[in-house]
Amino acid sequence: MMHLFVILCGIPLVFSQIPGYPGNYNSPPNNYYQRKCGFPLVVPSAPDPNPEMITGLWYKYRQLGAPNVTVNQYLVYYPIGRTGLPFSTIPAEAIWVEIPQFDSINDTMCDTRFWLGLFGVNGQNPGQNSQSATDYIPTQANLYGLYFDYERVFIMYGCRKPNYVTGMCDQPVIHVITRARPDKVNPAELQYIDDIVDRVLAPYCMRAVDVPQQIFTDKKPFCPLIPQPECVKKIVAGMVMDVQNSIVSEYLY
Repeated sequence: MMHLFVILCGIPLVFSQIPGYPGNYNSPPNNYYQRKCGFPLVVPSAPDPNPEMITGLWYKYRQLGAPNVTVNQYLVYYPIGRTGLPFSTIPAEAIWVEIPQFDSINDTMCDTRFWLGLFGVNGQNPGQNSQSATDYIPTQANLYGLYFDYERVFIMYGCRKPNYVTGMCDQPVIHVITRARPDKVNPAELQYIDDIVDRVLAPYCMRAVDVPQQIFTDKKPFCPLIPQPECVKKIVAGMVMDVQNSIVSEYLY
């Protein structure tokens, strides 16, 4: 079985919404960052009461922390089943994600990656990210859901390079994914999404323009979905077993 580890921070989650926007959002307390800019190692996550609704097709609109700007990157979220976050009673949805993309505008070979993890109802998403489909060397990561709107936009944060001396993140990773393909929506819709990103990132002294837009173009094809590599199949099978054990435990106790 695959075991995922997450540090549960104990920060109280106070449900709130950005005025005028429908998604779930958790604003930090006024004194939380002590006037420091940037991301702390642990941030207040947005409650995600229905993580199974994240499943389906998304597009990578903006991304910070990647070595390059991707081309025609999309994400397909597949549900595995309801379980719980490790070492807690917090419900979570086990999910695996296929992420096809080109790494640059000149690339002719597709680069498909996989994310396998848990989406907790408290907005914490521990999991493993593959470096590629053929050379599966997973990296452990914990993403925090900053904003959930299942019909329009989903904003996540993770830390690639934590600084345990300052308690801040020296290399944050931010993902902004959208239900609609970004280059096919009207400018007013993109501005609406960017307004949400601005408000969500404002406590960290950042704006949407600080998170690079990814490239979408009809001049290149979209990479096709591929069968699960054997290494991914084994991890998914382990997650299925964890889900089944979770259901049995809930029934027995």
